Amino acid sequence: MQIHLFTGNDPADAPDPKLAVVSAVVDKLAVEHIDVLPDTFAQYVDHPRQRDTSRHAEFAKKRHLSEPSLTHMRVAAADFDGVRYKVDGHTRSFLWKSGELLKPAYLTVDLYKCATRDQLEAIYEHFDNKGAAETSQDQLSGAIRASNIQLQSSLMKKYTFTYALGLIFRTKIQIKDLPPIYDQVDLFSEEIKMIDSLNPSPKYFKAAIIAGALVVLSKHGKDALEFFKKFNENAGTKTPTSYDGIQALHQVLTNPGKHSATRIKDTDVMKKVISCYEAYRKGTMYKVAPNGGVSVKPSSFDIPKKTNQ
Repeated sequence: MQIHLFTGNDPADAPDPKLAVVSAVVDKLAVEHIDVLPDTFAQYVDHPRQRDTSRHAEFAKKRHLSEPSLTHMRVAAADFDGVRYKVDGHTRSFLWKSGELLKPAYLTVDLYKCATRDQLEAIYEHFDNKGAAETSQDQLSGAIRASNIQLQSSLMKKYTFTYALGLIFRTKIQIKDLPPIYDQVDLFSEEIKMIDSLNPSPKYFKAAIIAGALVVLSKHGKDALEFFKKFNENAGTKTPTSYDGIQALHQVLTNPGKHSATRIKDTDVMKKVISCYEAYRKGTMYKVAPNGGVSVKPSSFDIPKKTNQ
């Protein structure tokens, strides 16, 4: 079965090279067409890269999945290593199961036979790009799922910290060289779990703070959690003449600096998170200036490298 993304005559309609490569991989896969019950399809494993299905369902049921349609009866799946995965139809299956969308009598499944993990990834990307483009929240949600992270806190479950991850990398490399969001999440997967475990307050854990916390936790691990727990509780120590690192970081958050560019300002704050933690770790207090503030200098850092577990 041949599947082509580009069938028109206008060169502007042609896919980018990356999608052309993905399509070429999919074109070579063997495919079987089978009829199954919706309840059987529901038992297929969600694709590892599938994003937040419940959030997508809330959007879709008000739009293209508000009413049943004959087009809903065709879905794609993949057979890899003896396991059947949904490739598309996750949202439809979710709504059929919840009773929010009328369930069809049967489904026609295009079942692709994947011999490698790369092929399993490619088939998802192929079908995903046939639909609407992913938002940054969609991409982050899919990356979180692919890294087997189950977020619990309301802040992190909003999937709005893509910018925080990007801040870390853009300090060191050009934007064109940024690694895919899936690789970024994989690199910081344990640190994301640690931040989530704090039930971080949106009042304090702004993007730059999250970025700094990821860097600190990647270097110091759980030893640094006490600092961020107290920061989250606004439980720093201050006297008329000195602030500890936690209190100093709260001041940094309140007065981030005078940079006109948001990213430069946020990068500065991210680096000051590292400085404040180091001061706290060493028991160093910041001296309060006559104007009531403290001076925190940004710290340099290195992007951690993924180690094989």
